[in-house]
Amino acid sequence: MDQVANRNGIVLLFGEVNGTLHRQAMEPPHPVQSFIYKCERGFYLDPLYQMIAEETYGILVLDLAEATIGYLKGSNVRVYKEIKSQVSNKHHHGGMSSLRFERLRDDAINEYFKKVSERCTEAFLGKGLRGVIIGGPAMTKNDFMTGGYLHHELQKIVTGVFDVEHTNENGLKEAVAAAEVQLTTCSVFQETRIMERFWSESGSDGLGVSGMDETLKSLKVGQVQTLIMTDSLDIETIEGLKEIADQYDTEVLMIGEDEDFGKTFTSTVKIGGILRYK
Repeated sequence: MDQVANRNGIVLLFGEVNGTLHRQAMEPPHPVQSFIYKCERGFYLDPLYQMIAEETYGILVLDLAEATIGYLKGSNVRVYKEIKSQVSNKHHHGGMSSLRFERLRDDAINEYFKKVSERCTEAFLGKGLRGVIIGGPAMTKNDFMTGGYLHHELQKIVTGVFDVEHTNENGLKEAVAAAEVQLTTCSVFQETRIMERFWSESGSDGLGVSGMDETLKSLKVGQVQTLIMTDSLDIETIEGLKEIADQYDTEVLMIGEDEDFGKTFTSTVKIGGILRYK
């Protein structure tokens, strides 16, 4: 088991299959966001199927100092690789002609772009990505793209090239935000819109409801259109609420503690919803 568990967490399957005891430990394809214990007639694989079904995008942000490669999986942005460049600034060193300095600098940029390209190929090619998002400040990102450094198969799925301020993990998130128009079906924006509506509906005259007592009361009579819960709730509570929600075709949105758009909800409300009517 210790050989399987890593930063993505672990999935444990125990049960009897055709009269034979079956047990298996496996690594999920993406980080597990919550603890789930199920004892049923069949193996509970819905979270794994959801991981596979969610759209995945590759992200690259870069300038001449550094590059960061990452993924957008569902509503989560994670870093794959950070690369530091060896490119000198534009001020040449004393005792060196400007022409020679520029030539050496151009060579360094070329080697840096090639390294970034190799890492992108390693991270993105053949991974079934829906698209690749490119971002960065100034013209570096454009020079990288027009120079033909990105693998030709990856060039075919570039979603867009966007201006962003940073080239670290924050830059990855900025690139995703900048690509919102192109990613309208991506879950990160769907979930953000749900949360924005929840906050706008919260209040005496709105369709928002919050707190366990009020939310459960509304849920039990089919009044809740979208149930919103933080995954920090205990598993029995989560599963119990989901069962009630299923009876009324209520949409369920789980908010992870590490998701930027849900931090306020997670730390204060924890459970709430958007009503169909009042």
